[in-house]
Amino acid sequence: MSNHTGIILDGTHITLAEIFHSPKGRSLVGIGSFQSAINFNDAETFLGKGTSQREKTFVTEIAALCKKIKLKPTKISFGISTNVMMSQTIPVDITLPEIQTERQTQWELQQYFVDAEIENIATGLLPPITEGQQPTSIMVAVQNPVITFLTNVAKKLKSTLHIIDAIPFCAEASLMYNYPQITKRRAMLIGIKEHNFDVNVVYDGKSVHTASFEWTTKNPAEHIANVTEQLQGEIIYLYGKNISPQFVDIIKQNVVCTVEVFDTVRKIAITPSVKEIEELKQHKYEYSSAIGLALRTE
Repeated sequence: MSNHTGIILDGTHITLAEIFHSPKGRSLVGIGSFQSAINFNDAETFLGKGTSQREKTFVTEIAALCKKIKLKPTKISFGISTNVMMSQTIPVDITLPEIQTERQTQWELQQYFVDAEIENIATGLLPPITEGQQPTSIMVAVQNPVITFLTNVAKKLKSTLHIIDAIPFCAEASLMYNYPQITKRRAMLIGIKEHNFDVNVVYDGKSVHTASFEWTTKNPAEHIANVTEQLQGEIIYLYGKNISPQFVDIIKQNVVCTVEVFDTVRKIAITPSVKEIEELKQHKYEYSSAIGLALRTE
């Protein structure tokens, strides 16, 4: 039994959730949010001059929130934006020898991290997905200074760094825990942001596609409808702080599949220590990623 804290860095907007893990299930013990003085959608936050001072500033901000909501995190995970962490579906040739696959991986990294040294990037490549004519894989990567920054923040909070992942996969963990019945439907998990939206396609209990799309039209609903048709989505789950009931209604009017703002605490007990019940009720979609990250054990 242990407590896991998930902290989401979405630009300057920070959300936090802590989950108690026990054999009997999962319980929410605390939530909170704040606007940071730091923009975490900018890679230079982690790479440029003044990183030590930014670490101190961020530690001070998190410590203030934890004091306010009476939490003492011991195991922290961070979810970071796809502006900073590569999270993409790439084509793969499963017949190629390992060395050629490695070359392809390096080429993909160079397209995303244009000015970075390849050896300064931590990467992960999920097993091939063969549901279509062209096998694909989901590739995630982040520059080592980002890991160093977040490791230092956790240490200064007298905590242990547990997980670093892209925000869409954090929200996905919440979706899979709260809606296990969706495994036989092709679900699209869509994170709405100011300048773009993230899409994870989940089928048979796992991610089969991930992508980020810049808004290319003044009609967001039309853009989402086109992507949904392209990716053959059967049900849409929306999350993110930029969602409103009016936005959800507009999406419903423009797509042919079911649209939901998923309940991120549907199967999670809420302990009496959570005082921000009304905030949670009104902003469940905003805490989806933080709660999903805090649910994860690996």
